[in-house]
Amino acid sequence: MSFLDIPQKRVIIYLLFLALVPHFFLFNYFYEKKEFLDSTRREAEQLERLFYRRLQKGALNEAVVNCYRGPETRQREFLIEKSMKAKFIEGKAEKKGALQEVPVHLASPLSLNSAELKEFLSLIEDKAIPPYEIRKCSALCLITDITLQRIQGEDKQQMLVNLKMLKREFS
Repeated sequence: MSFLDIPQKRVIIYLLFLALVPHFFLFNYFYEKKEFLDSTRREAEQLERLFYRRLQKGALNEAVVNCYRGPETRQREFLIEKSMKAKFIEGKAEKKGALQEVPVHLASPLSLNSAELKEFLSLIEDKAIPPYEIRKCSALCLITDITLQRIQGEDKQQMLVNLKMLKREFS
């Protein structure tokens, strides 16, 4: 049997098959490239979202640092010492990056009535305790230990207050 003995229909089918095989490989190649481009695009979009999230977080952190930086901490201590006649003793400062933490405690317990206690706690924790409002961007002080003891006597609203707190400052 020779090449010329193959029926004409079969030759046409073979030629069509040979003509379509490169198209199949070309289609497969472009499909794989499209999948690769799509996955690259998804990764780029994910990285862009992550970048903007970190950028926003950095801006927020910078705003917090700027808010709590500076003389506000000293001003708060001055207000507390002046209005409550409280004396604070600072411990050893620990620095963690831009954050500095200083343990602070009262030199001696304070004798306060309920209104003075509200004002005192409002100043330290920077929380709104009516009628005292919070101050914008005041220093960051956190009470770590507090002892309240009622003083026996004619005024049952008097309390003996002793506390330890952590003062945070940004440098």
